[in-house]
Amino acid sequence: MRWLGFGILLLLGACGPWGSFDPEVTPSRLVLAPGERGQLLVILRPQGGFSGEVYLGLAGETGGPPPAFVSGGGVVVRVQAPYTVADLFLRLAQEAPPGTYALQVKALAGGLVRYAPFTLEVVSP
Repeated sequence: MRWLGFGILLLLGACGPWGSFDPEVTPSRLVLAPGERGQLLVILRPQGGFSGEVYLGLAGETGGPPPAFVSGGGVVVRVQAPYTVADLFLRLAQEAPPGTYALQVKALAGGLVRYAPFTLEVVSP
């Protein structure tokens, strides 16, 4: 019976990280003109003993892909207590239409997916 318990612990350890993490984005509103590049700071706070690599990307308001005129993300960071700060850069295409867009930073680690919302305002040049 002792070996069964040990085997279950090994299996759980191989399935992914323990705990979780909470992402936060600053600034919460980013103002850019078409063709410009912007920077977000992503603060990742581990919970429940989480420690591991987290992939950061961009997502639309509902968690799907961001608008086609926005590119960026693709950053992998190692999260450690008490918090980790990562830079996330994005770029607007020249044809980005003016307007206000609700976007999110998508953070993935194993089976965990977390989102941190921010607003992108595209202004006329």
